[in-house]
Amino acid sequence: MSVTVSVIVPVHGTAQHAGRAVGSVLATSVPDGVTVDLVIVDDASSFDVDSLARDAPLPARVVRHDVPRGPSAARNTGLAAATGDYVWFVGADDWVDPGLLAALTDAAPDADIVVAGTVPVTEDGVTGPPLPRRATGTVWTGPQAVEEFLRQRIRAGVTNKLVRRDLFDGLHRAPAPARPAAHD
Repeated sequence: MSVTVSVIVPVHGTAQHAGRAVGSVLATSVPDGVTVDLVIVDDASSFDVDSLARDAPLPARVVRHDVPRGPSAARNTGLAAATGDYVWFVGADDWVDPGLLAALTDAAPDADIVVAGTVPVTEDGVTGPPLPRRATGTVWTGPQAVEEFLRQRIRAGVTNKLVRRDLFDGLHRAPAPARPAAHD
């Protein structure tokens, strides 16, 4: 198997959260045959985002917004810059398990979208129940997947999903309007 995954991390807010998110991606185990293309989208952050990509053990690029446009627009910018067969969006306040990329790509050749379970973790380290509460290895066809999503058995978040990049081809993604900068 040979597959390229573009990991897109929109960054805005604190360096602590963004550093933890990018650090967890950089600590991910990359299986044989998998190439990673890390795209960090700087949504007009107030810290040195380049420091997140500097000396990374994976190829990493920083793409910038001049004004804050929000996470949706940052994901769209990252998607436009993505070169991989698949995309994996990781939020700037997320942490990913070191084995998650391997688990996602293991199913990738046979799927358009791969969904992994999640475990919510609060800032103080308290974990919630794992989601979804389904057996691993479950495969849904398009209509079944829509039903699972509508019944909220597939979480709407993006961090736990690997999506074939060409599924986004031809979709209209309206740009979000520029947001005013936050004042501290």
